Amino acid sequence: MRKEVPLDKRKFRRTKNMPNLEFITEQMTASAEMLTALEATAQNCLEISTIMKQCFSIHKNMITQGKNVHQIYSYFPHLKSYQGLLVQQAFGRLLENPEPEGSLKRILSQALLLQREAFNEVNDVYIRGCLILMKEMAVRGVKRPMETMDLSPEEIYASPLIKWIRIEDATDYLDRENPTAHIICFGSAFQSGHFMIVLGRNCSINMGANALQTLNVFLRLLLCSTLTSLPCLDHCMIFCP
Repeated sequence: MRKEVPLDKRKFRRTKNMPNLEFITEQMTASAEMLTALEATAQNCLEISTIMKQCFSIHKNMITQGKNVHQIYSYFPHLKSYQGLLVQQAFGRLLENPEPEGSLKRILSQALLLQREAFNEVNDVYIRGCLILMKEMAVRGVKRPMETMDLSPEEIYASPLIKWIRIEDATDYLDRENPTAHIICFGSAFQSGHFMIVLGRNCSINMGANALQTLNVFLRLLLCSTLTSLPCLDHCMIFCP
């Protein structure tokens, strides 16, 4: 078989497919470098958004090249600011004419009808709807870390999407190596609270108390970044556009 023949012995060699990269101008590079000097304040939001649009080809190339999340967010740190506003804008440029947030709201609301008794402990209806979708897709083989052994079965099942932690544990939790992106909610298990999207070690987005917006930004981040997610969330992403 071909794969058993050493590369230097093959008569014909296949050409590797090179990624199709956008052309980057010096002005784009200069603008991107200037971004890091701008503080993420309300006064600077419009300027930052405008420059992000001008530098989008750089962002797109980094995704195409498979740059890791820390490389992307060190180059474009404001993606972590403004409760995911710039992520939403980048998603719109990548996908072109995405559906509004209302489509995700409708889908998650309809999911509640699939299993009326499932995840009733979860206080927020949109988090519950997303968990039901995950359950309906029945993705098996997802490994949970050993630390989940102290959690309830429902918390373990929800952990690829969301984890509930105490506010006093936040600093230690965010300083950990988190191999997969997920949402955390500060407070008691299954209760609504303050949400954050964890992208990696000391890399997160503060989302506030809006669960629907948090889910929308989180699912769109899977396209706007080279994040590692679990299979069940990759399937859920089809509902995001």
